[in-house]
Amino acid sequence: MKFSISALKQVQPILSFKNKLSIVNVNSFLHPQEKVVFVMGATGSGKSRLAIDLATRFRGEIINSDKIQLYKGLDVLTNKVTPQECRGVPHHLLGV
Repeated sequence: MKFSISALKQVQPILSFKNKLSIVNVNSFLHPQEKVVFVMGATGSGKSRLAIDLATRFRGEIINSDKIQLYKGLDVLTNKVTPQECRGVPHHLLGV
């Protein structure tokens, strides 16, 4: 198996919750730039709801990476979010 070195770079967190909440990278707040947020977790843990809440708050869009939700017609089987649950947030690669 081959990996790109750029894909293995460690992500620098903006916030750290180890002992207490502390700002790790103040520069990120002083010089805002586009950010990409990855929401990962176990099945049924609320990833979709969190992603929609974040996208609503920060005027973002959601790119789906669920290998089954990608397909049209498997809404119930994959527990795909409904149009009402999407709350107008643009979704990509969902039910195509």
